[in-house]
Amino acid sequence: MQPMWLPLQLVSVFCWATVNVLDSVLVQHYEKKPSVLQWHQSFYTSAALVVLALLFPIQTSWWPALMAAGFTGYLGDRLFFHVIDRVDVSVTNITWAMLSIFLSVGGMVFFGERWTLWQGSGVVLVVAGILMLSLWGKHVGSWKNFLMLVLLAVLYAPFYLTQKYAIASGVGVLTSFIWLLFGREVFSAILPLFSTTLRSQAFAAFRHNASFPLLNAAVVAFFFGGTYLTAMAYQSGPISLVSIVSNVQPFVTLFLAWVLWMLLPRSASRELLTVEAVGVKIAAFLVVLGGLALLALHP
Repeated sequence: MQPMWLPLQLVSVFCWATVNVLDSVLVQHYEKKPSVLQWHQSFYTSAALVVLALLFPIQTSWWPALMAAGFTGYLGDRLFFHVIDRVDVSVTNITWAMLSIFLSVGGMVFFGERWTLWQGSGVVLVVAGILMLSLWGKHVGSWKNFLMLVLLAVLYAPFYLTQKYAIASGVGVLTSFIWLLFGREVFSAILPLFSTTLRSQAFAAFRHNASFPLLNAAVVAFFFGGTYLTAMAYQSGPISLVSIVSNVQPFVTLFLAWVLWMLLPRSASRELLTVEAVGVKIAAFLVVLGGLALLALHP
């Protein structure tokens, strides 16, 4: 295991937290329909993928599996836009705690990683922190929202497990990155065109002011950075540890949401920032983070 995976994943966490906050801004102030937002963001992503595919060799026998995993990422993104319209953006990050558990199980099943008693205790702490956030202060809002967060983690797990498996099998980081995103963007770009209603809504979104395409472009840029850096981290580190480190993201997301609220309160993301709310969130995140630290212990 090379130590470089840690700084790579920390920078990736900042990219993902920025994506979360900007997506929340888009949903709160511009467009609430997931398929419309995905369609507009696919312009930038698809253009970048075409350029990368022309500049670098991307041939691999893994492309069907990577595209299929990309489709689960597409479904996850649809649900994510739906969730952040109902739940504070920092709270949605408990999804990544649950995803860490799923990926750790995947690491044990597919990559020979093992769990210890300490790691089992970590799982208990993660679940306790998630329930604490869900039930104390009603920051998740309802059991329906909580179950959507669980489903979100389930949908994203094949995306990252397939990526790790492909890289471990000798597929290049950039190659796996391109095919995964291509699988996601094919559906983002094409599916709305088959529905008259969705097509009309997608074209109507062009009427938003100039900040709408700029925000979408920024989301895609940080998304590319986060996805690629995570893939590089997977190349040099175990999937369980890489996924554990990603769970400092709630703190980064909460901080970025606060900064945005201070600078541009009328354009802020969805985030309750009262003293009580922030206290509950930080307490729950710390419990989750403690569990994740135990989960990261290797025998």
